[in-house]
Amino acid sequence: MKPVKAGNKLISSNEMMPLVYCATVAYGIIVGPKMLVEFGREASPLLSALGLGLAVGVIILSVKMAQRFPHLTAFQWIIRLLGPLGYVPAVTLLLYLLALQSVHAYNFAVLLQMLFLDRTPLPVIIVGGMAAAFYGVHLGIEALSRFFRIIVYLEYLVLVPLLLLGPSSFTWTHFMPFYPLDTRTWLLGPLVALGSYLGYAHAPLGLLPYVRDHERALRPSLVGLALAGLIITGATTVTLGVFGPETVRLTAYPTFEYSQVLRMPQPLMFLSRYSLFFGIVWVVAIMKLAMLDMFISAIGVQQIVGVRNFKVALAGVTLVVAVGAMLIPNPRVGEQLVVNVALLGVALSLGLLPLLGLLVVLLRRRADKVAQSS
Repeated sequence: MKPVKAGNKLISSNEMMPLVYCATVAYGIIVGPKMLVEFGREASPLLSALGLGLAVGVIILSVKMAQRFPHLTAFQWIIRLLGPLGYVPAVTLLLYLLALQSVHAYNFAVLLQMLFLDRTPLPVIIVGGMAAAFYGVHLGIEALSRFFRIIVYLEYLVLVPLLLLGPSSFTWTHFMPFYPLDTRTWLLGPLVALGSYLGYAHAPLGLLPYVRDHERALRPSLVGLALAGLIITGATTVTLGVFGPETVRLTAYPTFEYSQVLRMPQPLMFLSRYSLFFGIVWVVAIMKLAMLDMFISAIGVQQIVGVRNFKVALAGVTLVVAVGAMLIPNPRVGEQLVVNVALLGVALSLGLLPLLGLLVVLLRRRADKVAQSS
């Protein structure tokens, strides 16, 4: 497993902001409100804010660990630290990314069918979407980062007005942020909220070796996470305020449903079908997250399996993800898989790698000090 050479570092640290933002908001805008309201009910906006605090801690840890090995991806440095045992968490991360992409490819196809292609079979949409993603990823990380940078501003142009118009339709009795005060909600709720921010650690774990000035990557990564956190917490707040906890729990995609019932003010009545704009943003969001994860997964296949050609590794990842998406039988199963994959990512992959790596680094440092003192 060769490290990334300095000449191959194609993006600047500032481009970590759109990468982290896009990786986070694409997942959170889909699964965040429903997951949080199902667990925290009226307290879900507060839990979302607490989850953002945890995500900040994890991304700081992830970036710091990646900066210790600036020429290695997480797949490489965890194996270097743990030896042969490191293949277990490295393969776990790779399998998690493949599962996540399969779920997103399915949700992408369902949404596209619902909005524009109601007579097109899901497998056809999945194959078309994966082919488009393959083409985008094979252009390289530099092209992806430029695309993401443009998308950030377009998404904010659509999502911020969507969230700002929500309070006019609120039922304020839906907000009881300190109820219920049971221990389970406040102990486990922030961890569930952390799952809604899933994606924030993908970029530093997999992409930092491609950043030229990697020592400056933390600040733009935190800015990207904060911008995504505002969107996810805002989406959770407006869906809860408009629908209430029971309706949100029974709705597959609460944010999209909210965009459909949104009442536009009189000067903006020409935007009465705002759900169309939101749907387009959502489709693009899923696509860019898929492309980011496909790039990292293809790198992982190269470094773990030993495939030399990036395009061959990418083709294998594309095939596995497409087949995995086609095996999902219906939207209800896909909805449940989103939650399960989120919890798997929090429990095994995104938290385990930096924590495990940090523990090994600290133990080795202590062992070196003991050896020097003796």
